[in-house]
Amino acid sequence: MQDQGAEFESRILRDDEIIPILIDKLIEEAKELQKVDPKDKKKFREEMADIKTVLKNIGESNDITEEELNEEAKQKKEKLGDFSERIFVEKAGIEENDPWLEYYRNNYKKVE
Repeated sequence: MQDQGAEFESRILRDDEIIPILIDKLIEEAKELQKVDPKDKKKFREEMADIKTVLKNIGESNDITEEELNEEAKQKKEKLGDFSERIFVEKAGIEENDPWLEYYRNNYKKVE
């Protein structure tokens, strides 16, 4: 930033500040990616790189290595799948006492 002529003040974040701030940064970067036309490969790739960098910083700040994260992702993919085949579950039966029910109620957003 300083190389570009911007003036700013900075400080070293405390341990209790870093992860919440990085999560806010991750959300900011995801919103920026959401605004980019996927056909603009250069800009889309830049925003994806920003997200990857923030995720790496979150992991490092919580003593999670990239290898551990990759292994976790692999296990989740084996158990739950992913979007590599573009399959999107629009409706699923679920029992009232299933712990996922509360998650879906709080996090589900209909894709139109």
